[in-house]
Amino acid sequence: MSESRPKITNEIDLNGDMFDAIILSAVKNLISEDALEPVLYRGTALNRACVYKDQAELARIVGASAAHIEKISIPAGKARDAFLKKWVKAAGKNKNGLMPLLLLPLAACGGGETVVESYESTIASAIALTTSDLTKYSSSFSITVSDGPSASAADLTAVAGKTSGKVTSVNVTEVTGPAEDVKVTLENAQLVSLDAANVSITQPHNLADLKAINKVTTGTITFDASGGNSGYAYIDLSGISADLAAALDSLLTYSGDIMITDAHTLDELKVINKGTSGEITLSDGTVDLNGTAEDILAALDGVSGYSGNITIADAATVADIEAIAQLTTGTATFTAGVKDAFANLYTAGSGLHADLTKVLADDTDVKIEVTDTTGSLDAVELSALIASNSIGSVTLSGAVTISGSEAQLKKAMIADGIVTSSAKASVIDGAQTEVAASAISALADKVASVEVANAIDLTGSISDVKALQGLSKVLLPSNYTVELSDTGVVTVTDLSDIAGKTSGAVLVPNVTTVSGSAIEFNALGGVLDSVSFSTG
Repeated sequence: MSESRPKITNEIDLNGDMFDAIILSAVKNLISEDALEPVLYRGTALNRACVYKDQAELARIVGASAAHIEKISIPAGKARDAFLKKWVKAAGKNKNGLMPLLLLPLAACGGGETVVESYESTIASAIALTTSDLTKYSSSFSITVSDGPSASAADLTAVAGKTSGKVTSVNVTEVTGPAEDVKVTLENAQLVSLDAANVSITQPHNLADLKAINKVTTGTITFDASGGNSGYAYIDLSGISADLAAALDSLLTYSGDIMITDAHTLDELKVINKGTSGEITLSDGTVDLNGTAEDILAALDGVSGYSGNITIADAATVADIEAIAQLTTGTATFTAGVKDAFANLYTAGSGLHADLTKVLADDTDVKIEVTDTTGSLDAVELSALIASNSIGSVTLSGAVTISGSEAQLKKAMIADGIVTSSAKASVIDGAQTEVAASAISALADKVASVEVANAIDLTGSISDVKALQGLSKVLLPSNYTVELSDTGVVTVTDLSDIAGKTSGAVLVPNVTTVSGSAIEFNALGGVLDSVSFSTG
C-alpha cells in the first residue's frame, strides 16, 4: 500500500498547453511575495511571480491589493519560454507607480500531479525502479521490502539508493556479502531494521571492516564456508588491542592468528582471547595485569612468553595458582589471599602444595582461607600451615571439626591464631588425662562448639570447673573426673553442683573444711551415692 499527497513543485511547465494567468499591478510592497508560493523557472525563482492554489486564494490576494487586474493568456511551446524571458526583464519596472505581479494557477506549476510517499514490494522490485518510475514518488518516500530471512548487503544498499527516506526490512535477519559491503549497509541510517541482524562475511576482510561491522550490529557474525572449512574466520589480524577487542568481541567461530601491536589492558586481552582460537602474539609481554583469577586465566590462556607481574584481586584457589604460575614468569601477588579446601593446601607427610609454597615465598603476608565445611582437620597440620605463612593468616570459614589434644588445639587456635569461629573443636585426650577446665573454656571462645571425646581428668578451681560446666557450647562426657585445686574451706553447694554434672569422681585433696547447712549436706549426700568423694 502506498500513501500520496498533492505535489506543489511550483516549477512552471514549459511544454504544456496554453493557460490563463493574472497580472496584478499594485503599489510597491502592498503585497508581500514572501507570503505567497514562489514560481520556479528553469530551477530559479521567477521574479515578481507567485502561484495561487485555488480561486479562494486568488480572491484573497486580489482583494488585499486594491490594484489593477489584467487577465492574460500564457502561450504554449516556445512562445511560453519567450514570454517568460521577457517577463524577467520587464517585471522589475513599474508603471504609474505600480509594480506588476504575475499570478499563475497551480495547475500550470505541477499542481495536477500526485506524489506517492511509500512503496512496498520485494528487494528486486525496489531495485528495478527506474528514474521514470521515481518521478511519482517524493524524494524521501519510504520503502518496505518483504524479503527474508537473508539478503545481500549490496541489494539492501541499492534499495536505499532509490530514496532519501527510510527502508524497512523486518524479515531480513541475516545480511551477507563482502565485509566492505556489509559495513556500508549496516552503517546506512536509512536501513532501519538491521540493528540486530546476523552477518555472514563471504570474502576476506580486514580489521577495520570487522570492527565497524561488530560495532553496528548485536547479531552473530559468521564467515561463509566457501573460504575454507571455517570460511574466512581464518584471516590473521594485526593492530592495536582496542581495535582487535572491538573487532573480535562476542565472535564464536574465529580462528585467525592475532598480533597485538601495543600495550594491552586485561579486559582487551580477555576479549581478544575469547574471540579467537588462533595464536596470540604480543608486542609487549611485560604488561602487568590486575584482576580476578578468572579474568587473568581467560586473558592469558594459550599466550606464550608472558613475563608481566600478576595481581590477583580475588581469593584464588590452588588450581588457579598452579594455572597462573604456568602463564607468566613474573611475580604473582594475591591481594585477597588463597581460598581452598585443606587437602588442596596441605598434604600430610609432604606439606604445602608446591605452588602455594612459591606464592608464600613471593608474597609473605597472604591470607589463607580453608573452605572445608564437613569432615575433620588435624590441629597439628593446621599449625604447620600457619607456620608456613607466619606473616599472613589462616581462617577456617566452614563448620569443619578440628581434632587434636587440648595442647594441640590450644597451639593452633590460640598460640598460632588460626581463626575458627565457625568450626567445632574435638578434644581427643585419652581417659584420665589431666586437662585444665580453663583451657577448654579458652578453646570454646575460639570455636562454635567443643566436644570432649574421652573421660578426662578435669582440673582447676571450683570457679573454673563451674564456668566450664555452664557453657552450653561445650559437650563433656558423662563420666569425667574432677580434681579441684581449691584449699581451705569450700561450700557443700559448690561441691554438690559440680558432682551433679558428672558420674565420675570429684576429688578435693586440699580442702580442710566443707561448710553448709544440714539441708545442703543432705543434698550432697544424695550425690555421694554415685560419686567417689575424698578430702585431704
